Amino acid sequence: MNRAEAYAALDDLYAQLPALECKGRCHDACTIIDMSRLERERIANTTGVNIPLPLYPIRAMLADGKPRRCPALGPLNTCTVYEVRPLICRAFGMVVTNPHTPSEGPMMCDHGCIPDGVMSHQEFVRVMMDIYRL
Repeated sequence: MNRAEAYAALDDLYAQLPALECKGRCHDACTIIDMSRLERERIANTTGVNIPLPLYPIRAMLADGKPRRCPALGPLNTCTVYEVRPLICRAFGMVVTNPHTPSEGPMMCDHGCIPDGVMSHQEFVRVMMDIYRL
């Protein structure tokens, strides 16, 4: 599979997520996160933003106690890679970890962004594994 086909497959997997109109208030949750090699490459090739592997920023954070800001955040706390953001960013606000409390959990938005639907943790992991296989 060439890069264009891989990027198209990535977009097809992203299309499986419910729609969510982001209000752009979650920048406080934007830190160094993990993503597939293909997602990292696509971001760098499309936008010129290099997202480091999470291991190195975590070591720095442990050393000085400060969380690391995502390098894709612009000066006004807007995402500079929004159109090609990885799955973890796209899924924020819609992954339900407990079906009895669907509006709560680490992947739910605290800023009033409401998705058209939600995904179970299992559905999220399935899409994530499909992305890592690309």
